[in-house]
Amino acid sequence: MKRVFFFIAFLTVLFSCKQTPKPQHTQIIVNIDDSTGISENKVYVKYKIPLPMDLFNYFLKDGQFRYDFLVPSGIVDKCLNEKHKALMLGLANADLAFCTVTGQNQLSRKYFQVSKDLAYDLGIDVGYTSKVYNRFIENMDYPDSLQRLANEAYWRTCNYLEDNHKYNILPFVVAAGWYESMYILIKAEGKEIYSDDIVSLVLKQEEGFKHVQKFLYDAQLETSANYYYQDIKKIIQNIQKILDIYRQYYSDVSHRKQLYNELINSIFETRNNYLKGIL
Repeated sequence: MKRVFFFIAFLTVLFSCKQTPKPQHTQIIVNIDDSTGISENKVYVKYKIPLPMDLFNYFLKDGQFRYDFLVPSGIVDKCLNEKHKALMLGLANADLAFCTVTGQNQLSRKYFQVSKDLAYDLGIDVGYTSKVYNRFIENMDYPDSLQRLANEAYWRTCNYLEDNHKYNILPFVVAAGWYESMYILIKAEGKEIYSDDIVSLVLKQEEGFKHVQKFLYDAQLETSANYYYQDIKKIIQNIQKILDIYRQYYSDVSHRKQLYNELINSIFETRNNYLKGIL
């Protein structure tokens, strides 16, 4: 009940100018783990970061699907190190959310497997287990069930990382998931990038960048993040550049188109760098 109340209140504040689409009525499934339900995603709730699934369900009611929006599944085998795999898990989870929201059930299965493989390689496959994967397959005809399973698998993984202070992984997962969500939101609307709808959508995400940055500032101070301190710092600095562009956009009316281009290019460039394991 607590999670439902927070979700409604959060969307009311963040997306007040739009109406939330009603979910479809489909099969109801049991929790991922029959003995332990998930109450909330601790990191995302604490820092008021919208989950990829929430963003897509809210903004992409009529979103267009194209396969080339997604991370190439074969790129997983080319991950360079732990950091690269963590980035890829954030990207792949956002892609999984996008596939389930747009009804691409077979691709949802594929990207659940990608997320599962990455989580296994990172030693954090508490959410993307074989048991959950089997349930995912069993519910292929029920889009709402697939969304719930995908979402809870990600929640369980993030909660595990938070509870065990694995800040050598969690910051990269959260940051990459945010950038991939932004990338998909912009591309999947299927509209000209300078259209009023796209500009409005991009401008609404400024607070999201701030919340992600706040989380990264705190994560940077954790002992388990010591080895990656400079890497997390780079992500923080990149977000600050984006926030500076937002600030200039509002203050410098005569150069808004140029600043908007810089904003979009920065988001896309960062997302593409994450594919390569570059910060």
